[in-house]
Amino acid sequence: MEYLKGTVKDGEKVLIENIYIKLTVNNSSGFSSWNGYFSLSSASNVNFQKLFFQNPGKSFDLYLEDERKGKFYIPNILTNSSTGSWIYFEGSGELKKPN
Repeated sequence: MEYLKGTVKDGEKVLIENIYIKLTVNNSSGFSSWNGYFSLSSASNVNFQKLFFQNPGKSFDLYLEDERKGKFYIPNILTNSSTGSWIYFEGSGELKKPN
């Protein structure tokens, strides 16, 4: 598992930036998939729960500090009163660096 900083966008709109991300990349049998978590502080102005329930299956763009990027979706949001909200995400295909 990698620990990186990243930015989440919805098209050109920045939803949240400079967040810490826990990322796992799986490359097997010619197929690449990746998943991970990021935490939302109580100061975040993005309501991912609302986005999740209003647009199930909607994809977002992840931009990592090492210049890789890819599309992901949110299948699950974990909420705990002591640790806040953790957003679990899944992506497929390569996390690509720009040409």
